[in-house]
Amino acid sequence: MKQFLFILTFFCIASSVKAQENGGLNESIEIASETDDVEKDDSYIQQREYFRNHPLSINDATVSEWEDSGLLTDWQLASFVEYRRLLGPFVSLYELQAIPGWDVETIRKLLPFIRLRDADNLLSGNFGSWQDGEQFALVRWGRKSGSDKYWEGSPFSMQARYKYKYRNLWQFGLLADKDAGEPLLTKWNQKGFDFYSFHFYARKQGVIEAIALGDFTVNMGQGLIQWQQLAFKKGASISGVKRQGAVLRPYSSAGEYNFHRGAGMSLQRMLWHLTAFASVRLLDGNVRKDSANGYKPELSSILKSGLHRSWIEVSDRGQLLLTTIGGNVQYKASSFKAGVNSVLYSFSMPIKKIAEPYNLYSMRGSNWANYSVDYSYTVRNFHFLVKGLLIRRGIQLLSRSLYKR
Repeated sequence: MKQFLFILTFFCIASSVKAQENGGLNESIEIASETDDVEKDDSYIQQREYFRNHPLSINDATVSEWEDSGLLTDWQLASFVEYRRLLGPFVSLYELQAIPGWDVETIRKLLPFIRLRDADNLLSGNFGSWQDGEQFALVRWGRKSGSDKYWEGSPFSMQARYKYKYRNLWQFGLLADKDAGEPLLTKWNQKGFDFYSFHFYARKQGVIEAIALGDFTVNMGQGLIQWQQLAFKKGASISGVKRQGAVLRPYSSAGEYNFHRGAGMSLQRMLWHLTAFASVRLLDGNVRKDSANGYKPELSSILKSGLHRSWIEVSDRGQLLLTTIGGNVQYKASSFKAGVNSVLYSFSMPIKKIAEPYNLYSMRGSNWANYSVDYSYTVRNFHFLVKGLLIRRGIQLLSRSLYKR
């Protein structure tokens, strides 16, 4: 009876929800995956769709806004900034063809996401009226065929999402998600949905470059120690070998693993950028007790799927308390960038994996600390990238990348 009333309320709310469809990227609002253990991260699609509806002004957009959009590579952005600094504001979109290193294909890809002037500048203040913002709501309902007899819940999946965004300055949102097979309002799960998420994010508030509360992602060090937003692998574009994006990003996707839960802040002063964050959250894991250590609980593995369908998966839920703190310092000039990054982890119980050859160099213990440095610079038609990782056991990895523009 409780499940029926919950689902009825869910659909009553859903009946009043309206979402604007503009085609294009909206055709796949979630990143499709063929397996359940793939993260349901659609933040990249959400970001691109926002810039499609609210194009960036090529005369008013800051460097951080361009980096946040992910529309340009580092050397393309450096050429753009230098051209605008030397020659002043653009008078036409056709002038983009004069930027060194920009070709017709690059400009054609940019056109849906840019405009000449920023009409939003007519609005006064960073926190305008509620009507000036944009609201987005999404309700999904599905059924997975071939349900497993060991599932404790129904084969139906449900998701509800709400987000309010004011220009590209601040936003907040809520998300509730239940995967197929997960119980709903039973002894295995009495809180309704299996996963809840909340985020608040603001940027460009004076010296505060960005502030994130609730759920957020951290991206730094070119992915050697921390990169939680979507990143692309090898492809036709050689520039894909370099990852780029804002250090702090709000998290509004349905994946239950690859994010932080706490608070983070980025400060900017001239060419210097400082970011610090702290997170406390529960992770799923397999716990075992061995007579060799006095039956003290140890974690044999961390589970990333976020699925809680059978009693075994439910029993592994929230077994590990993970506390994470970290930050980075960056120096950003037009053609040169350098950064120092650090992340420290503390686990509520030690991680000790099964003694197998493939686990020889796996993470173990109750504490872990990673540090890295990275820098990049552009010289004429060449872009150099160096990134190195230093962990508590010494030098672990040093990799270099060089590609021609």
